[in-house]
Amino acid sequence: MLKSTLLMRVSLIGNARRMLSAEAKQSTSQKQILMKLRNKTNYPFISCKEALKATGYDMEKAELYLVELAKKKGWAKMSSGKQDISEGLISIVTNKSSAAIVELNCETDFVAKTDQFQDALKTIAEVSLNNYHQPGKFSISSDDILNLQIPDQQRSIKDLIALTIGKLKENIIVRRVTILSPPPEQSLAYYLHPSMLVAKRIANPLFGGYGSIIAYSKTGDDEAMSQKMFKLRGTQLAQHIVGMQPTSIGTSPKPVTIQVPKSSLSQMENDIISEDINNTTAEKDSSVENNVTAADGNENQQANQEEDGSKNTEETVSYTVLPSDENSDELLKQPFLLESDVSVAHWLQFNSLQVHDFVRFKVGETTEV
Repeated sequence: MLKSTLLMRVSLIGNARRMLSAEAKQSTSQKQILMKLRNKTNYPFISCKEALKATGYDMEKAELYLVELAKKKGWAKMSSGKQDISEGLISIVTNKSSAAIVELNCETDFVAKTDQFQDALKTIAEVSLNNYHQPGKFSISSDDILNLQIPDQQRSIKDLIALTIGKLKENIIVRRVTILSPPPEQSLAYYLHPSMLVAKRIANPLFGGYGSIIAYSKTGDDEAMSQKMFKLRGTQLAQHIVGMQPTSIGTSPKPVTIQVPKSSLSQMENDIISEDINNTTAEKDSSVENNVTAADGNENQQANQEEDGSKNTEETVSYTVLPSDENSDELLKQPFLLESDVSVAHWLQFNSLQVHDFVRFKVGETTEV
C-alpha cells in the first residue's frame, strides 16, 4: 500500500514537472512571437499582446487584427474634434511639370519626429501630386485629399492617417495642400528650411518647418547663364521667399539714380555698373533714358564742384537702381535676402529672371479661410 502511494506521488510530480516545462516552453515561444510582432509592426506591446491573444498567437491574423484595431482607434481620435494641433512638418515633392507642398499637423513635436509620421507625410505629398494635373496654382481641400487612394495599398489617405494615429496615439490632420503647375516655358524651384524635428541632415531635405515653391523663367535669350546656375538662382529666390515672407509679387519699384563712393559698392553692384557701361548703346525705355540723363548731369555737376576746389578725392559712381523697401510685403520691392544692398527687382533684372508665381508655407501659421 505504501509503495503504491509513493509511486502515485512520483507519477504526479513527474506529470507536474512536464506540464510546467511545457508551459515554460510555450511561454518562451509566445514571448518570442510577441517580440517579433512588435518589431515588425511597431505597435505598442499591449496592442500586440491583445492581438496575439485574440488570434491564438497566429502572426498573420494578429497583424490584420492590429490594422483594424489601429483604424478604429484612429477614426475615433480623428472624430474627437480636438483642434489644438499646430505641430508637424512640411514636405515638397516635384515632377517635371508640377510641385506639391503639404503641411501635416500633429499634437506634439515628439510625434512629428517619428518615421511613421514622416512616411505618412511623404506618401500624402506624392499621392496628391500624382492625382492632380491641371495647370496653375490651386489648393486642395482636406476632404478631397483624405479620399484619394494610395496605389498598390488598397487603402485611402484617410485609412493611412487613421493607422498612423492608432500607432502614435495622437491626432493627425492634413492641414493644407497646394499644387503649382506652371506653363511649359516656366520652371519650378523650391526651398525647404530644415527642421530640428528631422533627424537626418541632408543637402536636399524631404521635410522642414518652412517651405516655398516658385515658378520663374529667363527674360530674353541669356546664353551666359548655365542650367546649373539657373537652378541655383531659383533656389535662392525660393529661400528669399521663406525668409522674407512676401505676400505677393507686387510691382517693380520706380528706378532712381544714386551716387555713392565706389569703395562702398558690393561686387554685384560693380558688376551692374560695368554692365551698364557696356550696354550704353543698347535700346532703353524712356524712363531709364531720363534717369541716365540725370545721372550724366550729376556727374557734370560733380566735375564742376571738383574744379571749384572740392577736396573730396574718393572716386564716386552714379548709376540707376530699383530701390528696396525693407517694410514692404511685395516681393519685388524687398531687399534681396542674400544681397541686401539691392532689391529683388534689381537682382532679377541683373540676372535676367522673372518670377511668375509662388507659394509659401510655415508649420502652424494662421491662414485666411
